[in-house]
Amino acid sequence: MWCCTLRCAGVPKMWCCTLRCAGAPKVYTLAYISGTPGNYQFSGPIVIILEILRDHLGVCLDFVVTEEQVYGVSLRNGSWTGMMGMVQRHEVDFSGIVFTMNYDSLKAVEFSESIDTDEMTAMYIRPRVSPNMMGFVTPYTASVSDAGQLVKPRSVGSSDMIPEQSKTRRLPSGAAAPDGDVSISSGEEDKAVLTGADRDWLWSLEKSLLWTWSTLIAHSVPWQPVGGLVRCVTAMWLLAAFILGNVYRSNLKAMLTIPRINIPFDSVDELADSDVPTAILRGSKIHRQILAAEDSSALGRLRDQTINLNFDQLYAAVDKILEGEMAGINYRKVFPGILNDHYSRTGECGAYVLSRGFLGPSSLCLIFPKGSPLKKKFDPVILRLKECGLLAKIMTKGYVNATECLKPLTSMVAPSHRPLQLLDFYGIFAVYVAGVTLAAMAFLWEMTRGCGGTRRGAAEPGLWAPSLPARRIISLPRLA
Repeated sequence: MWCCTLRCAGVPKMWCCTLRCAGAPKVYTLAYISGTPGNYQFSGPIVIILEILRDHLGVCLDFVVTEEQVYGVSLRNGSWTGMMGMVQRHEVDFSGIVFTMNYDSLKAVEFSESIDTDEMTAMYIRPRVSPNMMGFVTPYTASVSDAGQLVKPRSVGSSDMIPEQSKTRRLPSGAAAPDGDVSISSGEEDKAVLTGADRDWLWSLEKSLLWTWSTLIAHSVPWQPVGGLVRCVTAMWLLAAFILGNVYRSNLKAMLTIPRINIPFDSVDELADSDVPTAILRGSKIHRQILAAEDSSALGRLRDQTINLNFDQLYAAVDKILEGEMAGINYRKVFPGILNDHYSRTGECGAYVLSRGFLGPSSLCLIFPKGSPLKKKFDPVILRLKECGLLAKIMTKGYVNATECLKPLTSMVAPSHRPLQLLDFYGIFAVYVAGVTLAAMAFLWEMTRGCGGTRRGAAEPGLWAPSLPARRIISLPRLA
């Protein structure tokens, strides 16, 4: 932490600012700091605003180090610790850091005109593009899949009437079926393919289910419809199954290799459910809100996973956030500087910010001791700067490299040329393995059911009679 000496008419005075001394250039909230002790250099939005206020007031600022490392918390006797306590005790003339208004702080200090408005949000390591192992369910949207599931039982119910309407006849060799009918002939005069006995309801349902499902997966079924209405229902389902099957197969491989982005969390509720360690500043607004929140609320559930930090621990915490060891909560305008610095050094976005904030919007203001005459001098300057748009421009200036990193993750475009990983093929392998497994199960089921000692060519109740090589006999319309 460092403070500034305000020299006015030769009388030095102190005021507290939120810049931490470091030996190398670092991004700290809304300012940059570099240099060595005794030769520090400061830059950034807050420093620019302070310099404008300095020029309008006609004073000189001198920055010195202080031991305070926290915003400050309220004690039972009404006093404050940290920087808030320094302002309350008149140890400094005003704060160089922006504070948010709340009921307790209004009783201790006075607030300037609002410099800006902001909200709380969180930052976490940016998720990487990964293979989509569940791509075989994505060729269709949920509405198309639901529509297909609704059509299946209707098709089964309609085709369930087919065994009652289709009667198999024994036809001699070379005989012609009546007009409009399709029948099956064994090719031998003394054999009938199927008996004319009625099948029971269970056998009828089994046949309907098998035909409906087999048609959908393009598996042939030895069955031919008889009757105009039955053929109409059958043709409609065949057409629907043909369209669904062809579109699915054509899109399946592409969907299995399309990468996906798995977002760990995008709101404070999801953060509370993720059990990710979360860093916050000791004595900050979010710290006070978490302590006062109910256990069942989102902020209350965050209480057990928060890590309270002082200012001198923030740089190490930022590195851990970029490594994915923890998340960090602060004001939204704090993170562009961190992302801009990281992108300038590495050429990539190392973290992402939640698209939905919380605890806002809040006014960001400077604080003064009670009865300070400086407040009346600062407020007109701050108000004019805000009305002409300079404050908003200053707060966002210099973060060009952070523009791409601040976009929502849903707008990320996957690289068009990405080396395929082994995980890219797991979805395809799963489809093939499932197909082979189902085929093996069907084969074993047929072998098991076929070993019951039934004479070849005899119909067993509940089963289809094995069909011999058949030929179609279709009657042609007679010419007048």
